Amino acid sequence: MDLMRAISFPFDDRDWLSKTVVGALVMVLGTVLPFIPLGYQLYVTREVMRGHSHPLPGASELGITLSEGLIAFVASLIYALPVLVLSCCLGVVSAILGGSDMGSVMLLCLTLCLGTLALVYGVLAGAFFLVGMIRYAQEGDFVVFLRFGELWEQARAHSDVLIELGIYLLVLGVVGAVVTSLLSITIIGVPVALFFLSVASGHLIGQAGHAMTRA
Repeated sequence: MDLMRAISFPFDDRDWLSKTVVGALVMVLGTVLPFIPLGYQLYVTREVMRGHSHPLPGASELGITLSEGLIAFVASLIYALPVLVLSCCLGVVSAILGGSDMGSVMLLCLTLCLGTLALVYGVLAGAFFLVGMIRYAQEGDFVVFLRFGELWEQARAHSDVLIELGIYLLVLGVVGAVVTSLLSITIIGVPVALFFLSVASGHLIGQAGHAMTRA
């Protein structure tokens, strides 16, 4: 995978400026509506996997970008349900046991156990979601996010690609956080940074998808 390519590809499009303006304006809402960045990410993922040289979405692709972002967001909510259930259970137990020293110790042990479980689940769910994004970009069927057996087999078969993708996404996220904090002094800086972060991460996922389908 090529991180620098994922960062620089928007500027290869002759209409990059107008597409960036549209994307930044949409990302004003994207700062509070997470399905919008997901939509841009998914659109670029699909275009990269199809081998298109200019995968940056513009105004004419806005409808499909937002609608498919909503689909991916629903899938992410389904994946997050077990963690939400665990959090609710921990809250109930905390209310019951929090009134005594022994209860506090038991609550601490339970929190550590559930926290470890949530961390392991989060890693697996993240891998499943990335594979699901790639499969959805190929097939356009929401059901692929729920075929957990197939997702597991594909994640296991391409674990090296997913690990590399995870590292690159982590690096990109750190860089994006730094840039976003620096640009937060401007009015439009944060939406612009969010736009570039979304399309760059989508390009990386597309590269991973291309490597997985080619293997």
